[in-house]
Formats: sequence, C-alpha cells, structure tokens
Amino acid sequence: VSVPFAGLDRELILVDTPGAASALAHHDDFLLRLLPLADAVIYLVTADDPLNAPEEQLLQQVQKEHISKIFFAVNMVDAARPSELAQGLAQNQKILAKLGLPDCRIYQISALRAMQGDILGSGLDPLLADIRTLLAQQKGALKASRLQARVTACAQRAEQTLALEVLGSKRTSQQLQADIGRATTYRAQLPATIE
Repeated sequence: VSVPFAGLDRELILVDTPGAASALAHHDDFLLRLLPLADAVIYLVTADDPLNAPEEQLLQQVQKEHISKIFFAVNMVDAARPSELAQGLAQNQKILAKLGLPDCRIYQISALRAMQGDILGSGLDPLLADIRTLLAQQKGALKASRLQARVTACAQRAEQTLALEVLGSKRTSQQLQADIGRATTYRAQLPATIE
C-alpha cells in the first residue's frame, strides 16, 4: 500500500511484521529474515501486556542485527488503569535496561484515538516527530554505522580464522600427524557415541 505520509521520507517503507513467538513458524521466519534489512524498528507492545521472554529475545535479535535505533511504543494507554500502566512501564523499562537500552524512550500512545482523529490526544506526535528527525538528520549515519558494524564483525571472523591458521602453521609435522590420528579415532567412535 502506497500512501502520502505527511512530513516523512518518500522512501520510507514501513513493514508491519508478526509479533514475537507467533503461533505460526513462518511468521517468525519472515520476521527474522526482515530484520537485517531494517534501519530502525518501531517496537509495539500493549499497556496491559508488557514485554515477555519471547519479546525480550526478539529485542536481542534486533541488537544482533546492529539496529541501533529502536522506537519503543506502548499502545492502548487510554484503556489501561493508571496503576496497571505504571506497572507495565516499569517492567518494560527494567527489561530495556537489562538489554543495555536504559535510555530508550518509551512512547505512550493510543492508536484508537489516532484512528478517531484525536492526534494530539493519541500521543503519536512525539513518536512521529522523532521518526521525522531520524529520517531528516540521522538516516545516513545509521546506515553507515550498521555497515561499519557488519564489516567489523566480518573482519573479526576473518581475523580469528587467520589466527587459527597461523597457529596451525607453527605446528610440526609430528604434531599435525598426532592431530590427524586423534581426529581419525574420534571419527571412528562417533557412530557409537550417537547411538
């Protein structure tokens, strides 16, 4: 669906993915395949259902993909009792801090109010303003940062491989023959171990 999105980048692509730990395996697969393509994530939970273990794991996956910009939004704040909302917000903040995201802003929104035309009362203005700022000022920096993180990760893997090869090249032929002998013995014993 293509629509005008006032004040936001024409190249902006929003993908509404299934949630964490979907009942359908292909939903989780789709979500995990999409993450490496994302520059930022809008992470949405409801006021009456704070972060749980599968969602915490998904946030860890987001971090593994070097996605540094997370917009964390709690929806249905207008439907929650104040004590319930406060408890849920505290739980979410605790988990975000545990994941190394203590400064992650939590946007409190009401999609229902926005759908009813009450944009000011919906709480969406701060979220949209921050997304606009990201697109206008930080999009290139985010892409460069993710590229740098990915290149660094690849370089570290290559460095580890080379270090192992250097270690192997310093071994004598007798040591290498002993290694081959141990590997051959282990390989012969493997079928019995599997059973």
